[in-house]
Amino acid sequence: MSNESAFKRVARDVTDLFELQMQLFAVDSQEAMRRVVKAVVLISVAAVISLAVVITLVLAAGWGVHEFTEWPLSLSMLTAAGGALLLGGLLGWMGYAALQRALALLNEPKRELTENLRWLKATILAPETSPRNQLRRESFHSRFRVSADNF
Repeated sequence: MSNESAFKRVARDVTDLFELQMQLFAVDSQEAMRRVVKAVVLISVAAVISLAVVITLVLAAGWGVHEFTEWPLSLSMLTAAGGALLLGGLLGWMGYAALQRALALLNEPKRELTENLRWLKATILAPETSPRNQLRRESFHSRFRVSADNF
């Protein structure tokens, strides 16, 4: 009977642990999703701006550099293209960094799950060393005034 009750306790602990882990994951994933949406919006805006305006901007900037500096037209266009590429890269990097920060929120539930699985494995392999079982044993002994020598 004691094995059955011990098994029931472990099963209840596993169920409680699983429920808490799922609640934690739900909360963290909601926050991560909000941040992912923001990152995707930034990346999308960067892509749209880069694709829609890049030709006009590069041509206008190239002509402007050519007229202002009297450089050869090819060098002026190359300078303008480099500036546009730099702007697109900067916006893309900002979106990528925002996405990395959003995904980092999921590391906490992963770390907690790993820790909980380690605890569960230790409890199953050596239940007498589980802090919860030790507390239950102490609580049982103090409630019923049973000495440890009787066991």
